Amino acid sequence: VEQSLYFHNQSFLLEDKTSGQREYHISSEERSWFEALEICRRNYTDLTSIHSPEQLQEIQSKIGNKKVWIGLYRDEWLCGDPVNFTNWLSGQPNNAYVSQHCAVIFYKSSQWNAIRCTRTRSSVCFSDDSIILYEKKTWFEALEICRENYTDLVSVCSQKELEEIKNISGRTSVWIRLYRNVWQWSNGDLALFQNWNTGEPDNAGKDENCVGMWIRNPSAGKWKDSRCSEETYFLCSQAELLLVKENKTWIEALNYCRTNHTDLASIHNATAQTEIEELAKTSSGRGRVWIGLRRDRLFGFLFWMDNHEIEFSNWGDGSKGDPFSDHCRMIDKEENFTWRFECCLTKLNFICY
Repeated sequence: VEQSLYFHNQSFLLEDKTSGQREYHISSEERSWFEALEICRRNYTDLTSIHSPEQLQEIQSKIGNKKVWIGLYRDEWLCGDPVNFTNWLSGQPNNAYVSQHCAVIFYKSSQWNAIRCTRTRSSVCFSDDSIILYEKKTWFEALEICRENYTDLVSVCSQKELEEIKNISGRTSVWIRLYRNVWQWSNGDLALFQNWNTGEPDNAGKDENCVGMWIRNPSAGKWKDSRCSEETYFLCSQAELLLVKENKTWIEALNYCRTNHTDLASIHNATAQTEIEELAKTSSGRGRVWIGLRRDRLFGFLFWMDNHEIEFSNWGDGSKGDPFSDHCRMIDKEENFTWRFECCLTKLNFICY
């Protein structure tokens, strides 16, 4: 499966069977782990998870002189990826200060360290379509930026991904999506791949719950746990959207997306809306496709199935549907691609990510 990672006008492709097609985004400012997570999820897919030495090496080679957040939090990848690879510094994660729950990657060594999630670092988001950000934020700020503007902070699931991230930036370190919760990626994935630096994660301040990755020092590519409030650069990532030209009920579509991809598509900004409109134009039906918004049958509130906040809407006239039977959301080409509720048993094409 091809993945791409961009740095300004530089791009490259890499193969990764675990992560699928993936593009990486490195922040232009330092954020806390939580901020980086939110930014990645808003604008891309999630903070990056790392699943193999090859993936780690690829990311590390493109990230430049940065220590970056990844999506590992308390020993789990928050993106939901399995933690099948780690690269901790020796002695990490140690949660030395109780709250060192987030992971950073160090440049050169590519090792990981657990630090407080409130510390600011650069971050790596992934998206299967990546944009690089360059600003220092805390991990939480970086998370917010990635989730608001892309999909999520980047996770590093292999040595190859790590090397790619290393090559895309001149910063010292960037935030990645790793957060201390038995070290998981910010979307809930367990961090089966880890690349901690020697002595990391050590939770030195007892609140180092977020992970950064060193980029330009002897520990390049290695991860370090950090306070999530610490400001550093970060990478966002964005999920690739896929139109499935099979007619299924909303529940069948949801199960298909979760079995074969990640989830039914959610829409958080006008850019994502436009991308989905282009896909809907090519559907095998009348341009009516399921997306991942649902209305609670009992209380009537709306929610995205991937747990993202509802930050953008494109409702059309008469879009509410029958409150007793229409609880699932579709996009309707015949109504200028506005959102409409439909009976969940209706069979339509659908969009996964």
